[in-house]
Amino acid sequence: MNIYASFEEIKEYVEAHYGLSLDFKAKSPKEITISYEPKGFLKIARTSVEIGIDTVGSNFIVLYYVAGLAKDLVISGALKFLRHRYPELEDALISEPDNRIRVDLSRIPQAKPVLKTIALNDIRFDDSGVVVSFSLK
Repeated sequence: MNIYASFEEIKEYVEAHYGLSLDFKAKSPKEITISYEPKGFLKIARTSVEIGIDTVGSNFIVLYYVAGLAKDLVISGALKFLRHRYPELEDALISEPDNRIRVDLSRIPQAKPVLKTIALNDIRFDDSGVVVSFSLK
């Protein structure tokens, strides 16, 4: 089974719920470029980060990102912020070597009931969105 979400839908959701303006562009079925305009006191130009799907397991995802030192520090800071702001993500977002982040869905309280019925199979990007493939248990 597949679930499809367009980049436009994701952009609108993130903007409405988190006040962030993101743009998405698929580079390949496993890589995406996400650009954003940081909000804050200083006006900073739109910046981007390349994110890829390294591994997909039935209840986890390993992402990798391509970034220099400055963006690496921003991503590390964003992960710390997310863990602090959403304590339920503390054990779910795991930094790994070589710019990798493991998202352990089984450690996210909201995902646990869903994972009892489905197993994640794949995540891929196309020109206009993301496809999540899963199977029923």
